Amino acid sequence: MKYLLIPGRFHLVTKWQIEWLKQIIDPDMVLVWAITSANLDNTRRNPVAGWRRAAALELVCKENFKNRCLVYGIDDIGRSERFADHVIKYIEVDSQGSCKLTGDNTTVVSGTPEVIQAFAQLGYKTQQMPGKGANSLWVWQSIEQAALDIQSGKAWKKTGLWQEMDETCREYWERYQIYLSVSDLFNDSLLGEDGEITSTRDFRAYLGAFDEGAKRKYEAVRQYVRPGKIVDIGCGGGSILLEMSRDPLLHESDLYGIEASRELYQWCIRRKQNLEFGNENVFFYHRNALNTDSFTDSSVDTITAFSITHEIESYMGRDKLVEFIRQSKRQLKPGGRLVILDVVGPRNKQKEVLMRLNCRDGADTGELDQLSTWGLFKRFAVDFRKEEGYKLEYEEIGTEDGWVVVKVQLADAAEFMSKKDYHKSWFSEMHETFCFWGFEDWKGELARQGLVMLPGSKLVTNPWIVKNRYLGKVELTDLKGKPLPYPATNVLIVAVKETA
Repeated sequence: MKYLLIPGRFHLVTKWQIEWLKQIIDPDMVLVWAITSANLDNTRRNPVAGWRRAAALELVCKENFKNRCLVYGIDDIGRSERFADHVIKYIEVDSQGSCKLTGDNTTVVSGTPEVIQAFAQLGYKTQQMPGKGANSLWVWQSIEQAALDIQSGKAWKKTGLWQEMDETCREYWERYQIYLSVSDLFNDSLLGEDGEITSTRDFRAYLGAFDEGAKRKYEAVRQYVRPGKIVDIGCGGGSILLEMSRDPLLHESDLYGIEASRELYQWCIRRKQNLEFGNENVFFYHRNALNTDSFTDSSVDTITAFSITHEIESYMGRDKLVEFIRQSKRQLKPGGRLVILDVVGPRNKQKEVLMRLNCRDGADTGELDQLSTWGLFKRFAVDFRKEEGYKLEYEEIGTEDGWVVVKVQLADAAEFMSKKDYHKSWFSEMHETFCFWGFEDWKGELARQGLVMLPGSKLVTNPWIVKNRYLGKVELTDLKGKPLPYPATNVLIVAVKETA
């Protein structure tokens, strides 16, 4: 038996790929399609889910080839010298040993020279497949161009990609509106190439912290959650939804999680597959907080947002944060509630204060976990939002019995205090601002957008943080030396969309 192995991501198949293959295949060849990165989706590198790619390929093969065709999904292993060997072994295992591809019975075709070289080094016969169509673009370039064209208003059927696609594959894309989801993904300003907000986040630490605090956070807002359709924006690993799903009061509610990070979204899906949720009506969308068109106007009873509004502000800007509030109001039913628990800025953010920093609890220079509080502040002053163009100004006043005193704006002092212990995710945290709005700022913006803040809204100071991260490490006074209270660590906001 002779095989033709065709490895590739295959988000789509073009007319010219089909025509080229028809010219080189023998009637008795088995076509083996190896869909690489099949376990990845919703990223710009891999915008279409592996199972959808496989389904489309099966239809394309049935319509275009009389040969027997086999389709296998290959998990991503990144850039690896073992790529070719991994593909061959993966197919053998997945086929229960019935598809053994060897150098004697298999020819490999690909439009990527590096792939051709990798299989040739293992002794496989190879043939270079054209990588570009008549428009001189690689397939992934055509996808990106079409996404940009659609976003700018061009009709799908007027794009170059529509012209290039095999008709069966094109019909599949149209049936499931894949072209729209791909366009949204490529034009999402929040996500990077790999579908992550930031490449420096320690997800294991992030998930652990969220799971650990989920019960406490949910208890803080539980009385304000209105049963029915509940949407958790920026749901992370699903920790809060896990608590909601076990709440008897929400047993008949539908719970929706929105998560932008590919890794965290996949964590949610695994949890659902493992039957961890107490309510079977738990659903997840992989998209950012401002891409929630699945919820029609006046259809949601409660929207929750835990530790997400500061990320919208930090990575997308003030206009997008206001848009998030406006969108939430539009989607809530009359009487529906927006519940936010997040970090918060102090009142009088621009006020200058004196901050005393312990310089004896660690080293002056070195690794983050070796630094004194004073050493951490000096590092923070350099790193904080540097890439965003922010410059933290401070004046070193002097040293008093193991403490360094600096004059600094209260907002910058609060930013440092809230972040100084996040050593594992330091570079990620340095992009984020916590103190953009205070309590009154939130109240004013909610009112401007037609939402009324309820009496349960309040500033919160976490006593554990004060005891374990502030006391003995940092102190605040006014410019005359009068002690000041530590800034609140969080804000709880409960806002309602009033009935007409």
